[in-house]
Amino acid sequence: MSIAPAQHFDAFLGSFNQNGKQAGLFAYEGASTLNMKQYAAELRSRDQVLPKDIWIFVGSEGGYSEAEVLRMQNLALHPVTLGPQILRVETACMALVSVLKYEFDLMS
Repeated sequence: MSIAPAQHFDAFLGSFNQNGKQAGLFAYEGASTLNMKQYAAELRSRDQVLPKDIWIFVGSEGGYSEAEVLRMQNLALHPVTLGPQILRVETACMALVSVLKYEFDLMS
């Protein structure tokens, strides 16, 4: 697992899935009904193997604009919810990585 340095939103989106073998999600406090467990199950059923890379997008305080959400969805990034509570950025990052590691048995 690697964590990339902060980048401008446009540059980051432009670098996503250039090889066609990446999956991605973004934490979204809006009208997303897909949770992390469901997202992991969807990845397993679709690909049978763990994608080479899973990109996680976590926005800054205030969340994403509607235009940003549409751009990410157009790139096949999936909005996921972390429940009804709004987490701090650093907490959301740890929660997302922890759930993915658990769901794909990467804890050992």
